[in-house]
Amino acid sequence: MPRAYQLCRLLLCHVARSQQVKVANSLNQDPTLDLPNPNVAAKFIVEVQPVKEVALVAEADLAYWQDRLKGARVFPYNQQGKAAIVISATDLRSLGRRTNEFTIGLVVCERPAADSPDAFYLVQAFNSARLFAWIERIFFATPYSPGHICVDDRMPAQIQLADRAGTIFSVQMNTTATPTVSRDELWQGKIYLPRLTADSRKAQKYFVAKLGGRTDIYPYSPKNDTLQISARNGQPVFQWLLESKLVGKEWRVRSNAVHARSKSY
Repeated sequence: MPRAYQLCRLLLCHVARSQQVKVANSLNQDPTLDLPNPNVAAKFIVEVQPVKEVALVAEADLAYWQDRLKGARVFPYNQQGKAAIVISATDLRSLGRRTNEFTIGLVVCERPAADSPDAFYLVQAFNSARLFAWIERIFFATPYSPGHICVDDRMPAQIQLADRAGTIFSVQMNTTATPTVSRDELWQGKIYLPRLTADSRKAQKYFVAKLGGRTDIYPYSPKNDTLQISARNGQPVFQWLLESKLVGKEWRVRSNAVHARSKSY
């Protein structure tokens, strides 16, 4: 089912800082987020290009997310006393059909010390096709739900997720934003999945993703950019974002990305 596999390849739209990164044009300002280390080899079962992707890199209350991940075998990465969260959306065309995805990822460490960014934890994901979201949940144990998703990599970049009741999440860049870094990137690493049961004795499932492409990095402006989050019954993750006091830090935009993924382990 190659199309179904493509639905899992998401996340990490924001990846950076690998030993494979080729800096094309740095403007002497490093990105805000310490992103996971590219330390995992894997055999990839699918590769997709081009992919349009927009990501909001953010920080939130660390203690809140530590409590939220109790019982998991991964731990929120301690980035200067904050949890690191990436909210991203993708747009691609495959098998003649356009598909959009929206994902919420938490940077995690594989050790309780939480002192290194080892991987991502996929908190929640959405797909614009109800059937594909169902396939993800049933066959790949990924936390997908259906949703109406809009993503625009043109300036001003924006992401929107909505349901029948209206907008759940919306973020838009201001019209005067300019990139502080523009460079080619390539990243490869683990994406851990939430357990379907509370049994902590079971292994934490994951897959390996490889993502790359020309990346434009913009500072997030609390004054000029707009961010809206609405709580929803049945989708507690948005209440978690509100309660953990999510704050945007930077934008990451790609107009021609490549995504690849392994099977789930």
